[in-house]
Amino acid sequence: MGKETVFTADLGSTDKLYGWKASSESERHFVLSEKPVDERDIRGRARAFRSIIKDKSITQIAVAGYAHPEYFIFLILARMAGCRIVMFAESWYGSQALKNFFKGLFLKILADVFFVSGERSRQHFIKQLGIPARRILCKYSVVDNQHFSRKGSHSREPVILCVARFSPEKNLSCLIEAFQKSRLAEGYKLRIIGGGPDRKLLEAIVDERRRVELLDWVEYADLPDQYGQARFFILPSIFEPWGLVINEAMAGGLPIIASDACGCVPDLVTRSNGFVFPADDKEELTRLLDQIAELKESDWEKLSTASTNIISGYRCEDWAEQLRKGFLKDADN
Repeated sequence: MGKETVFTADLGSTDKLYGWKASSESERHFVLSEKPVDERDIRGRARAFRSIIKDKSITQIAVAGYAHPEYFIFLILARMAGCRIVMFAESWYGSQALKNFFKGLFLKILADVFFVSGERSRQHFIKQLGIPARRILCKYSVVDNQHFSRKGSHSREPVILCVARFSPEKNLSCLIEAFQKSRLAEGYKLRIIGGGPDRKLLEAIVDERRRVELLDWVEYADLPDQYGQARFFILPSIFEPWGLVINEAMAGGLPIIASDACGCVPDLVTRSNGFVFPADDKEELTRLLDQIAELKESDWEKLSTASTNIISGYRCEDWAEQLRKGFLKDADN
């Protein structure tokens, strides 16, 4: 694989849920529709996609999964154009056998290699979708570790940090109630950063001690300071395909507390760097937080060092190398 010209494209101009804006168009970057990504524009996006393939003589394509119906159209158009296709995916859930059979059959035809987040996704694609293991690569879900390792001038405080949207799937009411019952609340604060539709519900369950802070979304440039000030990171989700905030926190040197519903747990969270609890068990989480309250400084240092060491194997450079392998790798149908 020699020097190649790389082109990128955003599905839409913005995102209604998070308010993200598409990058400005250029000679190598395109916006496939003026509509937000949350709104369908199958015909317009398909037309723009097909035009890019033809005009730029595209031979290799990476498609970000199949969450949008447009992506299936892109896969068909790319296959018809003779392109080699690498599909990105974080999915590891879904147990409907018939649906999985037809989905797997379709995907095996339309993609050459599947670049998945981690072991749960890998097993799902092998066992549920019937994708051969030789066509699967891991370590899709990475962040800029160097960005999040910047500690700034702040010293660490007795804070458990959670970065998550205030929405039901993040299970934040369970987290707040468990924390307030635990002995950890006697010396720590729980800081939750995210904002979202459940703010009033969460505010209503914060007790009079005010050991819980609910903050709106923090800009990307300011997140390293938040990780650098905390001592633990927690993600209590009842549904989480991966959980990139755990990558961010580990790059910032934080021990991890994660629910077993977080997709990254088998890959990133071990006894050496953190703790795992059942997502639906508030009492178990309370007991775990009581246990953490008894940790010594030397215990914390070992957990922190392990987080940094584990996440060093999940870098942007590793992602790029895996993608390069995907474009080169021979794959059988």
